Amino acid sequence: MPVRLVYPFAFLLRQHDLSRRVRAFQLRDGAATLEIVSALATFGYAYGGLLLNYPPLPGEDCGTLMKVPVEAGPGDVITTTTRPPVYPEHETNEKKRVDLACTDLEDRVVRAWDPFFELLIRPEMTLDAELQDELLPGYEDRRHIAFYQLEGSRYKDFGRKKYKGVPRTAAFLLRTRELWPGGPGYLGIFGMDGTTTLIWAHLLRTRHRRLLEEPGFVMAELAIGAIPARTPNLGFAQGWDAQIILNHAL
Repeated sequence: MPVRLVYPFAFLLRQHDLSRRVRAFQLRDGAATLEIVSALATFGYAYGGLLLNYPPLPGEDCGTLMKVPVEAGPGDVITTTTRPPVYPEHETNEKKRVDLACTDLEDRVVRAWDPFFELLIRPEMTLDAELQDELLPGYEDRRHIAFYQLEGSRYKDFGRKKYKGVPRTAAFLLRTRELWPGGPGYLGIFGMDGTTTLIWAHLLRTRHRRLLEEPGFVMAELAIGAIPARTPNLGFAQGWDAQIILNHAL
């Protein structure tokens, strides 16, 4: 039986000092990627190699998309663990935004996520209108959510209601059979900040692993538990809970 391979596609940290280039080791969400790759290993996937979503160098613009050489084929999977820059033109938070890196593989990833959102930026998200009827009964007002810009990304408001300090946030998953016709599958996961992304990845590995192999778009509501200032492992994440409130089959 042929070995299936998983290729993490890593976004790099934003370089605030534009006179310096970002280095290849300066990756976003590396720990979350480790959780997902290790979970996929239980389905028989072997590590295929790291792909980098390298941003333009200082002074360069997007122009022509940089090609990311991909050896992955049918049966393999490309995975990301960073919020995709689907609507970069609407990002207003200079420190927390995800910039386009202007690569052809990034473009494919963004196109994969785009049908499921009308808006997706750090402060807020709006699901595509056609998905509202698929939200779990009682959660229909989660189609639009605004988030606090703090660790844990708690709800600020959703629907027509405003809340303060609601200990809940949202996380997402997209699994497709093909990222392009005849190409590898795709698995993307993210929360609205780095901490929630890591905890969502950990919960997917430990409690919701089946979602990693089932083609579909998933929205989860995370009940926020403790976020310790110092911890030797991710055991604290087991104090969080993930309720699947939308599972759109593909």
